[in-house]
Amino acid sequence: MNKPFHFDLKQTNTLRVSGLAAYVQRPPEDRIGWVLAQGVWLPEWRPKKWATQVQRIEVTWDSFEAVQAAAEAQLDFEPWDYYMVTDHDLFLTDDMAEVERYFAMYTDKPEFAQHPDHVQCPHEFNNHELSRDLPAYFNLKRRKLVRLLLHYQATGCMMTWDDGYTRIQGRVGHVHLASVDVTDSTGKQTSLWLGPCDSLRISVTEPDGYIRADWIPSCRPQGFDPASLPVWDFGRQVWVSPHEEPLS
Repeated sequence: MNKPFHFDLKQTNTLRVSGLAAYVQRPPEDRIGWVLAQGVWLPEWRPKKWATQVQRIEVTWDSFEAVQAAAEAQLDFEPWDYYMVTDHDLFLTDDMAEVERYFAMYTDKPEFAQHPDHVQCPHEFNNHELSRDLPAYFNLKRRKLVRLLLHYQATGCMMTWDDGYTRIQGRVGHVHLASVDVTDSTGKQTSLWLGPCDSLRISVTEPDGYIRADWIPSCRPQGFDPASLPVWDFGRQVWVSPHEEPLS
């Protein structure tokens, strides 16, 4: 008879203080994943309360190795700029049994759940106010922008970029991991950073003069299908379409 999947007192305390995480034991090929539980404060709820935010994060093995190599080299870098999220789930609960059931779906034994640092799981500070601005969300949003820029690059269309600081009209050249090169009508090339920018607007003028808005500021998180987004191949230093061959 299988032993019930329950966290012990030490694990429960670890979750409350630092968060709790475990490796997904059977991820898809060339992927690594975690289940992560962290405490969050819900000040807008009535009554105000604490809850547990549970995530399942899956990234390419290639990007995980790149993060480890950069950390070992003591580089000044943002890990979430490197991680290539290929699957992501998120929910809130105040029921520890629900947390345990979710962990049990992806890891065989409760004792495999540890402090997030002990399983190399990307995580934020524990017990902060609930935020929709999760790094995994921004990771997906940036790659959705990359997908649009790669389309512009392939079609050679003229686009207008306006982030509130820089306004430029031009054609997309090389799309790097964290920036894009845009060349205007005079031949001048400008490098634009692909960081979080809530005010970014991108539009394309059609031959009939119609201005098509392809990217507008969003005040709330949108749904993303990670499987539809390009991933960065750290070996080849290029963006790879999900329709191309899988990373080797």
